[in-house]
Amino acid sequence: MFPDPEKGSEAGKAFAWTRALEVYFRVHVICLDTSAEACAKSDLCKNWNFHPVSMPTPRGPSLWWYNWYRLWCGEVIAKIGEIRQRVQPVGIHHSVMGSFRMLPRFDRTGLKYTLGPLGGGESIPAGFVLSAGFPPIVCLEELFRPSINVLTSLHPMSKPVLSGSEHCIATTGESARIMRNAGASSVSIAFPDVIEPQKDLAEVMASRKLQTGELREGVRLIFSGRALWWKGAHLALRVLQRLRSGGSNATLQLVTQGPAAEGWKLESKKLGVEDYVQWFGFVPRQELFKLQSQAHVFVYPTIHDSSSSAIPEAYTCGLPTVTLGIGGAGAASTPATGFNRYCPSAALWVDQAAKAIEGWIKDPATWLVACEASAVHSRAFSQKHIEKVVGQVVVPALIP
Repeated sequence: MFPDPEKGSEAGKAFAWTRALEVYFRVHVICLDTSAEACAKSDLCKNWNFHPVSMPTPRGPSLWWYNWYRLWCGEVIAKIGEIRQRVQPVGIHHSVMGSFRMLPRFDRTGLKYTLGPLGGGESIPAGFVLSAGFPPIVCLEELFRPSINVLTSLHPMSKPVLSGSEHCIATTGESARIMRNAGASSVSIAFPDVIEPQKDLAEVMASRKLQTGELREGVRLIFSGRALWWKGAHLALRVLQRLRSGGSNATLQLVTQGPAAEGWKLESKKLGVEDYVQWFGFVPRQELFKLQSQAHVFVYPTIHDSSSSAIPEAYTCGLPTVTLGIGGAGAASTPATGFNRYCPSAALWVDQAAKAIEGWIKDPATWLVACEASAVHSRAFSQKHIEKVVGQVVVPALIP
């Protein structure tokens, strides 16, 4: 795996879940040499035993990445053989790559093993795909995603590993169903990201109360995520347009970078809202927290995330969310923390999302209630939470 205390996504998950394992086990960590160096700078993993692997990081199309990962899987099994010559592990836990599509052949090691958190089984209902305004090639990819998910779960690099596991942790119900269908006999669901609150609840709410008078003057929306079409920033732009056409003085900040960024910029021009959009590249987490603390609504129409640290980050700032309420966004959000609801078409969702925000503008007290629910819910994404999950499902699976 590739743990890194300074990164989000898979690397951040790997670091947090290894810390949780350390509560119960003496951990031996197989990782890239660059990951071992990053972890060595942290005081949080002084007791980890590192077994680094030196491999050049892949660059290029995703298929190249999967070929690189196939080679990595072989390196992992070789390292397990080396470790067993010195110690007798009670078992193996695998957390990254976060998808079930390709896994090291742990079933051939003779050791007990657990997997997760694994995701990747999420997909968009076909009706929504066709209405979402994706470029044609993206639309085709998303229409075929459910079939690809099923086929890859039955691949020789996945099915024997899933079916031979003592326990699998899935990030969502969709991924859990695919793992069970592939033969996994014991599966549970846990949200994988850890975001510790930056401020206490009273401080967060004091700041939000000072903002209630700002909503009617101008509501500030924010989106933060990779520039991939399925992350849905083009739908956030449509919400912005709908609000402005309805008379609301709305603006949108987009904290993003990636292949869809140029397409989204063209979309903002087509919608006539480019003057009300502010673009940022990725920023350090503390700077992101500052932007979120100044915003009023986090608009995040991601369509099939397995999980996302973006939503807990918003909640720790007491920032309500507007999401589709499916996949990882559905797992992280609640009805009380904003408008987190699926609609059968993109146009209907945009209209309903805009109406929810207009409701907050008309009655800021209801927005403040959502802010408080968000801040309270942010406490659910702590390191203690995943330590509890490890204690409940990993420990009994590896130590009868």
